[in-house]
Amino acid sequence: MSKWSSNKDSQMLFENWRKFIKESNKSEIVDEAMADYIPGTSSRKMKQAVEREEDPSKELNHWMNQRLKDLPTPPIADLSPGALALIKKGAVDGSKTDDIRLKAGISGDISFAKLKASQNEIGSKQSLRNTMAGVDGTEWDGIDWGDPQWLIKQMQGTPTFTFKNPIVVAKTSDGFVILDGHHRWSQAMMINPKGKINVVGFSAPGMTSDDVLQALHLGIYTVADQAKIKPAEGTNLLSGGAAQIRDYMATSERKVNPQTLELDPNGVPPYVAVVMKLQGITDPNKGIAVAEAYAKKAIAAMAASVVSGAPPRTKMPQTDIEVNPGATPDAVAKKLAMGIVNYAPPYGEVGASTDMQPAGGRSQKRVAESNTPHNYKIKILVNK
Repeated sequence: MSKWSSNKDSQMLFENWRKFIKESNKSEIVDEAMADYIPGTSSRKMKQAVEREEDPSKELNHWMNQRLKDLPTPPIADLSPGALALIKKGAVDGSKTDDIRLKAGISGDISFAKLKASQNEIGSKQSLRNTMAGVDGTEWDGIDWGDPQWLIKQMQGTPTFTFKNPIVVAKTSDGFVILDGHHRWSQAMMINPKGKINVVGFSAPGMTSDDVLQALHLGIYTVADQAKIKPAEGTNLLSGGAAQIRDYMATSERKVNPQTLELDPNGVPPYVAVVMKLQGITDPNKGIAVAEAYAKKAIAAMAASVVSGAPPRTKMPQTDIEVNPGATPDAVAKKLAMGIVNYAPPYGEVGASTDMQPAGGRSQKRVAESNTPHNYKIKILVNK
């Protein structure tokens, strides 16, 4: 916990504790059990927090070894100015190779069956509006999602969904994970979960999904001097958003005849019309029910693909110039390729200590901490 925490009570507690253990008048030794009476903390944890603040390299190491879902929103807000300054010093941290584990070069088309979601939240508004509402002129990233002629091609076989801007992925120890483009992936999945999608991305040997996402936060910071986030819109599609499918269908501006696929004010939404045509359904009510079930099955497949321990949308890095100026996927990738983004130990400048916990070693670290005995005494400076 640093003094830059958004939790004012924790900030005050931290500052008081920091002054407490730095007091120059020595008087006695207080054991940890006594110090643990301080609400919400312990002497050991607060001592570690003070040490991290005084050594930015330890602070950055601690940040990288936390789960992204456990960091504040935005995650970068948990770092002090000293730790933030280290983010751009990967080239002078005492190692020339530690910060080039992320390697660009992945590109092409990849099947949905191989992809996993690295976040546990997808905004239903962004996904369902395009696929279900049939809004006139709904073209996003090169695709008119309400075009029945395009839909009928994409709902058959194993089509490829090609966006102007490919989604960004990484090959990690968790498999191929989506880093940026979850909403486009979710829309394409609802049209045909047997398809493929065009991607660019990184190879990240030995790194988890969480490690890569945190490295991206730091990469964005090197480009934009900030790493803000963008919340999802609407409910979470993966946990309840599917119940809104019919609501979005009911608001469809574009309606077509399910037999001819021509515009028809008395017809049904394009998504429904194509499902009806492909399955030989003539009753609109049955067509809506079958189309809804088709979409829900795809959503269930998406939910099953989420990486264990994945964070919500509010913790995800955003390579989006509207959120973080200049931070395009290409710009961030170039910074990462140069090795200046300081995402792996050692984190200090030349000559700094290198006894840091490697990114990706979270589980071992948790075990080590849980096995640490708590019956030791610690010197604490107090007033007489």
